[in-house]
Amino acid sequence: MNTANPPRSALYWSVPAAAAACAALAGAAYDGTPLVIAGVVSCLLASWLAPLPLLAAGAFSLSFDRILTLDAGGFTFRLAHLCFGLAALHWVIALLLGRDDRPWRLWRGPLWGAAALMISMMIALTAAGFPAKGLGYFLWGAFDVIALLLAPGYFLRTGERLRRAFVWLAAGAVFSALFGVFQAAAHAIAGEKILLHSAVGGFARINGFNYEPSYFAFGQLPVIAMAAVFWLRGGWPGASSRWMAAALFLSVVLAFTLSRSGWVGLACITAYFCARLLTPGEMIQRRLPRVIPLMIGAALASGAAALFMISDRYAGVAGEFLSAALDPSEPTSTAPRLATIDQSLVLFEISPLTGVGPGAFGEFLFANPAYLLPGFLQPGQTAWEVVPANLWAEILAEGGLLMAAGLIALLIPLFRLHWRALKWSAIPEGRARAELFLLHLALVFGVMFQFNQTLWRLDVWFWLGLGLASSTQELREPPA
Repeated sequence: MNTANPPRSALYWSVPAAAAACAALAGAAYDGTPLVIAGVVSCLLASWLAPLPLLAAGAFSLSFDRILTLDAGGFTFRLAHLCFGLAALHWVIALLLGRDDRPWRLWRGPLWGAAALMISMMIALTAAGFPAKGLGYFLWGAFDVIALLLAPGYFLRTGERLRRAFVWLAAGAVFSALFGVFQAAAHAIAGEKILLHSAVGGFARINGFNYEPSYFAFGQLPVIAMAAVFWLRGGWPGASSRWMAAALFLSVVLAFTLSRSGWVGLACITAYFCARLLTPGEMIQRRLPRVIPLMIGAALASGAAALFMISDRYAGVAGEFLSAALDPSEPTSTAPRLATIDQSLVLFEISPLTGVGPGAFGEFLFANPAYLLPGFLQPGQTAWEVVPANLWAEILAEGGLLMAAGLIALLIPLFRLHWRALKWSAIPEGRARAELFLLHLALVFGVMFQFNQTLWRLDVWFWLGLGLASSTQELREPPA
């Protein structure tokens, strides 16, 4: 029996039909408009009949922070939230119908880790003095765990579907980067700021569809790492040159964000790439003779970019950003970011076990000004705008040691799963994917944590879910 696509029984069709009928009745009882009822019914049917296109749209729009969004209750709901949420609804119904045949024995570690993280959040929520916002963050975290960590593994159970997911991610990153180039060109030619975060010294700091350049860089770096790993390890048969071309394009665009976090991440990926080139390996040795034309093209593109970068104006601006990053006392960016670490430690000392509550960093400081460090708050800031600039500092301040332990309890099983897939996979593609997700864990939680302002970013959790699905597939039939 084909368990991936089992026969569709009457029960299969009765579930969305019943849900649609209930939605229509509820809308009528509430005096809802036919348009709203039709929208609800359409969403329910879409979640059941077309989950893969929903996943594709969600992966493609991961970086859409400023378009196709809805602000409500202090939270921003994106197109990706809707797409992943509807796909997760399909999975939950399928799980209740007994249609999910995944090897759950391989998921035990990550499942226990995710449960530990959510339980720690619940404890922190009950111990905090800001239940409303804490509840919002708890539900946000539950959505990420269900819709982005667990649900994708149900749909991405074959190598072909995993490849499609990588294509969706790469296409979204390239599309956002192309829009970033348009942003820079529009500002340089006509002085227009089209969704542009800022411009310094006459140069547009590319941010694509994201709020700011650092968020843009954070979304681009995993795709650059993916392209580099796939080229090095043969993770995409027959398409190595296209992956390297995508990596080079995204890297050049990222360099013009003037994002220090982006530069740090790009430097780490470059160091990894160079180190792997020096590592003996059949796939790398086989591809080195074919890399010469690509390297020539890269040299020409990099040379053109370098000529622009060493111009007096750009070099001066880039130098200011670099010196600011290396100067702990720099008052506009570096010093305030580092100050959030000190302020987080103050809040951690108040309640080391449970923290001040999920998402309550700003609220606690505004309600308890006695714990404020001198000069920490800027004039005009609101509680929603005051957040830690360091992921681990955020965890300790808002969730205490319990939440930090919960996150570690999730990351360790994921690391072990990817490491086993790297060692046991019988094909280069599987080993390449495992190496990519190990690199992603190291990059996000070991390097970029200083610049990642919250754990609950969509892209972080979707990449974790994608890695979980991939390594589980590799270990489903481990060798003897």
